[in-house]
Amino acid sequence: GIINQIGNLDANSFDCSGQLLTPFEGQTPDPGERSLAGIFIENINGFAIGVYDNAAIVNTFDDLRNGIIAARSNINIHYCVIEDMHGMGSDYSSPYTDMSGIGIYLVGCPSGLIRRNSIEDVYQGILTFKSNARIESNEISDMRMGIQSEFIPVHTGMWANILTGG
Repeated sequence: GIINQIGNLDANSFDCSGQLLTPFEGQTPDPGERSLAGIFIENINGFAIGVYDNAAIVNTFDDLRNGIIAARSNINIHYCVIEDMHGMGSDYSSPYTDMSGIGIYLVGCPSGLIRRNSIEDVYQGILTFKSNARIESNEISDMRMGIQSEFIPVHTGMWANILTGG
């Protein structure tokens, strides 16, 4: 879904185990077989996905092209389970519609915290571009690339992440 308001998102499930509807004639871009992302947010000042200190409340993302895409937003992402993102990754220069296989992607985010998420069976676990993000205590497995940060500001930090497989 597309989010355009401040708030929190807790205890939701995003699943695209079935096929999308057939694109209408002339539709561009063609959406492909899977949803672009479970959550896409843009230009939001203050949004939380998950609860900072409550592991019992999780958001799940399964069988999509990407888990979470956030652009130019202040965002905190906690205790999400992201599995089976379909695709071959992308780089920060690609338009959003071409992205696939990414668990969490932040672009141009002035502040972000990506903490205690479980990401499995993806092309790329976490990708940040021009984003001030703290990435801590995430578990990423069965991936081609774990964490990639490009053009990071001074205050970005990464610690205590566990990456396995790949």
